[in-house]
Amino acid sequence: GLDTLSFKYLGPWLEPLEPARAEVHAEHAGGDNETLCDALELNSIRHSIERLHQFDFIERAIADRGLQLHGARFSIHDGVLEWMGADGAFAPV
Repeated sequence: GLDTLSFKYLGPWLEPLEPARAEVHAEHAGGDNETLCDALELNSIRHSIERLHQFDFIERAIADRGLQLHGARFSIHDGVLEWMGADGAFAPV
């Protein structure tokens, strides 16, 4: 059924975001769904960048060729592009 397919494909894809979700729930306990979703979206970007740094070939490309990793979020709703700074905070561009 649909639940089995969701778990089989979506579960492994979303599993790396579990630490980001747990942090959001701890930091925004009692927050409404909009607050939680917004915070999770931004925190998942931070965690994705951190995970990329765990790959040896990424770290070598950074050291050898100056590769830079950046996080960003584009809101289709209002057309705002937010860029993640070195401190992990997001600001409109």
